[in-house]
Amino acid sequence: MDKREAYGWFGIPWPSGICYHDDGNLTNEMHKAFPIGESCIFCGEVFDELAGDSGKAIPSPEGVGHTHKECLLLSILGPFLRDPDYPDMTLRQAALELWSQLTKSYE
Repeated sequence: MDKREAYGWFGIPWPSGICYHDDGNLTNEMHKAFPIGESCIFCGEVFDELAGDSGKAIPSPEGVGHTHKECLLLSILGPFLRDPDYPDMTLRQAALELWSQLTKSYE
């Protein structure tokens, strides 16, 4: 399995070391095909290219899964934030809310 397949990103690029080199150029060599028909390994929702979903591949012993960029962020920060801040939201809604809050300074 090649590096793009195991760790690549898909969808619309976002400000990150996953999508951009240090010089600001896109990491086109890591851009992979959109995982049509697949579901996010964290929230379980099917990826929607028309809605602008973006994310990355994550290898596992069973193969390669994919995750929304927002769900990946929530999986990292969630233990610190989810329960007190997002109790009545689905996992995907909480991930989108967290992403929105943390990226407001980039708008």
